[in-house]
Amino acid sequence: MKKVHCVYCGEKIDSDAKFCNNCGSSVPVREASKKVTQRETRDSYTNAIEETYEETMVIRRPRTRNLRKIIIGLVVITGVLAVVLPATLIPLYNSYSYHYLGSTTYTSDSIMTNNASLIIDNVSGDIDISYDLTQTEVLTAVIQVYGRSEANFSEAKTITEDFPAGLCEFIFNSDEETQIPWKERMIYDLDIIINPTVAMKFNIIVSSGDVYLDSNSVSSAIIEKLDIVTFSGDIVVDLGTGKTITSQTVNIEASSGNIYFSAGSNCEITTPLFKIFTFSGDIDLSFDNGCTINSSIIDLETSSGSIDIDFGLNTQIYGNSLDVETFSGDIVLEFGHSTNITLVEFNFIASSGNIMIYCDQVDFNNDFKWDINSFSGDVYLNIEPNSLTGVNYTAEFTIQVSSGNIDIDCSWSESNIGLKVSAEVSSGEIYLPNGYDNYESIGYNLKEIKYDLDLVTFSGDIRVSTD
Repeated sequence: MKKVHCVYCGEKIDSDAKFCNNCGSSVPVREASKKVTQRETRDSYTNAIEETYEETMVIRRPRTRNLRKIIIGLVVITGVLAVVLPATLIPLYNSYSYHYLGSTTYTSDSIMTNNASLIIDNVSGDIDISYDLTQTEVLTAVIQVYGRSEANFSEAKTITEDFPAGLCEFIFNSDEETQIPWKERMIYDLDIIINPTVAMKFNIIVSSGDVYLDSNSVSSAIIEKLDIVTFSGDIVVDLGTGKTITSQTVNIEASSGNIYFSAGSNCEITTPLFKIFTFSGDIDLSFDNGCTINSSIIDLETSSGSIDIDFGLNTQIYGNSLDVETFSGDIVLEFGHSTNITLVEFNFIASSGNIMIYCDQVDFNNDFKWDINSFSGDVYLNIEPNSLTGVNYTAEFTIQVSSGNIDIDCSWSESNIGLKVSAEVSSGEIYLPNGYDNYESIGYNLKEIKYDLDLVTFSGDIRVSTD
C-alpha cells in the first residue's frame, strides 16, 4: 500500500490511515480526494446537460416537422388563391364596372319657342352645356351612355318634352334608383347645345359628376333661372361677355367639389339672392370690367376651402349685404378701381385662415358696416376710397382676431376723409400713427367721410398705417 508522511510528526503511515500510529494525530483529508470529488461533480453536471439536450432535441423534432407542414400548407393556399381570386373577382369587377354602350342624339327640331326650361336630374355623369350661334333648334343633345354588365342600351334614357300651362320644358331624368339589380345601372354624359336666342331656365341636379355651363362663344344670351347642384363634382360657369341673368335666385351648390363662376365684361346679373356654397372645395368668383350685380344678398360659403372674389374696373354692386364665410381656408376680396358699391353690410368669417381685402379707389355712396372675424389667421385690409363730391358717409369696421395679426393700410390723401382707430391686444404690440392704442385724425368730426376702426386681437399685433 502507498505510504505517506504524517503532517505532524513525519512518520510514514498508510495512505488510507485515519490516525498516525506514532503521534496519534488525526490524518486530514487529502486535496486529491477533493479534486476527484469536484471532477465527479462536474462530470455529473455535464452528463445531466447532455441528457437534457438529447431530451429537448427529441421533443423539438416533431415541432419542426409541424412548422414545415404549416409553411407548405400556406404556400399551397396562396397558390390556390392566386388562381381562384382572379377567376372570381374579374367577372365580379366586370359586372359592376361601367363600359361604353353607345350614344344617342336628341334634337328639338319640331319645337318653336323663345322661352324654355332645361330640367336635369342625373344620378351619375357629367353635364356640358354650351351656346352656338349656328344652332337653329332650341337645343340638341348628345348623350353618351355607359353601363354595367347587364345594362341594356335600348333602355337608355333620353330627353323628353313637357308643356305645362303653355310652358316648354326639356327634361332628362336618369331615374337610376328604379334599376335593380345594380348590374343594370347606367351613367349618362350629356353634351347640350343651346340656341342663344332662347331665354333659358336651368334647373340641374347631379349626384356624382361635373357641370359645365359655357356661354362664352356667343355675344349675348339670356338666362332667366340658374340653379345648379352637384353632390360630388365641380361646377364651372363661364358667362363670357354681355350676358344677362334675371332670376328669382342664382343658386350654385356642390357638396364636395370646387365652384368657378366667371362673368365677362358688361354682364348684368339681377337676382334677390346670389348664393354659392360648397361643403368641401374652393370658390372662385370673378366679375370682369363693367359688370353689374344687383342682388339683395350675395352669399358665399365653404366649410373647407378658400374663397377668391375679384371685381373688375367700374363694376356696379347694388344691394344690401355681402356675406363670405369659410371654416378652413383663406378669403381674398379685391375691388377694382372705380367700383361703385351701395351695399350696407359686409360680413367675413374665417375660422382658420387669413382674410385679405383690397378696396383701392372704390366709390362708396352710403353708410356701411364691415364685420370681420378670424379665429386663427391674419387680417389685412387696404382702404383707399375715392372722394366723391357731395357724398357723405360713415364706414364702421369691427375686426376681431383670436390668434393673428391685424394690418390696416389707410394711405389715402383726400383731405375730406377722417380716421378714428381703437386698438386692443391681450398679447402683442400696437402700432398706430400716434404711438398709442387710440388714434383720431385732426378734425375727424368735421369730415364728410369718416372711417371708424375697432380692432381687437387676443394674440398678435395691430398695425395701422396712414403713409
